[in-house]
Amino acid sequence: MFRLPHFRSPILCWMTSTVWVCLFATLPSARSADNTPPERSMYHADAQHLWNRLYEALFVRVGQDARTYGRDRLDPLLWPETRYLLEFPDHDRAVKVLNEFVDNHGEQLIEEPLKRAVLQRDLWLVFNWLQKSELHGVPRGTPVENRDEAKQRWRDTQKRLRQPLVEVIRRLALTPDQISILPDNYAAAVASGEFAKQFDLERPNQPFLPADLFATDGPWVCVGADDGPVAPEHQCEDRGNPVPNSAFLVFLKLPEGRAATLAYLKEPRPFLAGTEVALVRRTLLVTSSHTVVPTALTENIQLRVYRERSEQSVSEFRWSRPLLFANRHGGLRPVGADERDFKTGFSAHPGDELEYSYPGQTWDGTRRTRPILADCRGCHNSRFFDFKTATSNNTGSRRAVFLFEISLSDALSKDVKRKQQSPDWSALQKLLSP
Repeated sequence: MFRLPHFRSPILCWMTSTVWVCLFATLPSARSADNTPPERSMYHADAQHLWNRLYEALFVRVGQDARTYGRDRLDPLLWPETRYLLEFPDHDRAVKVLNEFVDNHGEQLIEEPLKRAVLQRDLWLVFNWLQKSELHGVPRGTPVENRDEAKQRWRDTQKRLRQPLVEVIRRLALTPDQISILPDNYAAAVASGEFAKQFDLERPNQPFLPADLFATDGPWVCVGADDGPVAPEHQCEDRGNPVPNSAFLVFLKLPEGRAATLAYLKEPRPFLAGTEVALVRRTLLVTSSHTVVPTALTENIQLRVYRERSEQSVSEFRWSRPLLFANRHGGLRPVGADERDFKTGFSAHPGDELEYSYPGQTWDGTRRTRPILADCRGCHNSRFFDFKTATSNNTGSRRAVFLFEISLSDALSKDVKRKQQSPDWSALQKLLSP
């Protein structure tokens, strides 16, 4: 693989460490709160189909306002201190439907590789959260004299959920050949003609998907980091992340074209107006031979166009399972200008937003959510847009990394390696083995 000379880039370091905050911290949902009649036919037309009931039990939650949340969200509504799935009645309901899936060979009910891939990926995320929940010890408020007993009950509860969860993940696994031919939904979205293919200065808020984003010799350059993942603030477990089963890709495009972008990587300087950055999240899967492999499935993409020092335009697309399964414009949908969502993952509050409430205050689901695109701009206003320092957000800390051009295949391979070195994968691989 050809690599440009290494360099320290405070600009791109700032870009990759801060720009992912909004993309990762407000992970996608089809709607922030769904007051319409609930759509329970995610995987099958029959609302009572086993796959639909499994998805509902694990991912769809009811807030203290009796409204449903989390349906068709990219990642589950789970926080470090979440009790959901570990306490009655939700725990019993989840374990019951998982055991029903195992006992009745639910994996045989749907053979479509795409649906099997998405459900496995969803369940794998729950496993990751469950592994991290072991670190939480016992529930808050447990008397000191009862801590050992409470800790054992906590571990028994986790084991009761983990065993059938792992078995379902194993049974849904596809072969490497099956995974290799999963659809390229980004290409399908571009080919659909539903979205603009480039940024339009006359319509700066119009969502767009570049047709040449993944072109090998196109104007977009995939960027890699020598000392670890390209988005370290969002891919490292010790930063409070849910450890997503995804590859994170960063692409850069200067307005003068590919040659100018490659020259910029050799000698970074302030961005010119019109510089574009694409942040892409792709699915990783567990194969039938218990290995991790990348896929062509794009879960989330954010495109930022830096117009002036304090101005930028943001477009974001997130996958929707019904659209994906129906093969409608690649399953990708643009995030609405006023769309809101709960904040999970990087820098999110450890407490479960749907469970805790402040004394004397009525729980308000809408107020607990945040405007997605506006929240993103909050991390990228002119106050932090300083090309002369490697300031990370508003912490004042300085950090620089080696950045270089990298091929898409090598970027994906780096993230597969990162995943394979994570403690949650080591735990899952051990449990998957006979």
